[in-house]
Amino acid sequence: QYADLVFEPVLQRTVELSNLFGMAQSALLLAATPSGSRMLQAGIQAATGDCQEFLLEKLRGHVWETSASPHGNHVLQKYISTAPPPFANFIIEELRGRAVTAAQHNTRSRILERLLEHCMHEQTSPLVDELLDQALTLARHPFGNFVMQRLLEHGTPAQCHRIAVAVAPHASQLARHRQGDKVVPCGIMHCS
Repeated sequence: QYADLVFEPVLQRTVELSNLFGMAQSALLLAATPSGSRMLQAGIQAATGDCQEFLLEKLRGHVWETSASPHGNHVLQKYISTAPPPFANFIIEELRGRAVTAAQHNTRSRILERLLEHCMHEQTSPLVDELLDQALTLARHPFGNFVMQRLLEHGTPAQCHRIAVAVAPHASQLARHRQGDKVVPCGIMHCS
């Protein structure tokens, strides 16, 4: 009975690690399916620290296609929102040079939103610089406007100021624009 008390937690942890290892080896395939995506998300939620990072190791080099997947994007979002911010560096690196294109995509834009919400400003600044260069275009875009709203909510005062400078001359048109009408009040609320 004493042996059961001692070895039961060890055995349970061994089974958990074995399951995580299996998921990690198949992460790219799992992320592309509805049930696999849910399984990976549950694994990310249950895992801690290095296990979370290990779980998505197979997605390195595949962020662009995974972020476009109707199922895989949820895996990346869960990872960004639960793992320590430095673990998201590989995602940021793989989106560099393509942030504006990502912001204009229905699922990739969500990845940018989570990065802006959960990562440090220093981490996201290369992506933010790309986005700020196209602030007005993105404010008018069906998906880009959500990225601009997150940037206004979570960005630095200097970043918010750059958006305000780009948007202010067009505020009256944006206020009547189908997508832009959400960016103007968000700017008013979050820009000081």
